[in-house]
Amino acid sequence: MDWAKLGGWYREGTSESGWSTTKDRSAFVSDYASEKNPNEDMAESIANYLLSPHKLRSCCPEKYEFIHNRIMLLYVERWGTSDFM
Repeated sequence: MDWAKLGGWYREGTSESGWSTTKDRSAFVSDYASEKNPNEDMAESIANYLLSPHKLRSCCPEKYEFIHNRIMLLYVERWGTSDFM
């Protein structure tokens, strides 16, 4: 599953960003993440993964798992450091 699908994002022409989501606000870590686009949603989610993982895990467990398994663990595998998280 890609990030846009995980957040229920779809392109539409009436919003300022050109994106909307089918998900409720509770599926996002912040108002900003829910109002912008998949890129900003991911940026906010990664920031919370690093700074407030409990917050991300409680509101958005699928996003936490996506970041953990598809970004952070791949980073460790590629660069060979276990000190990252």
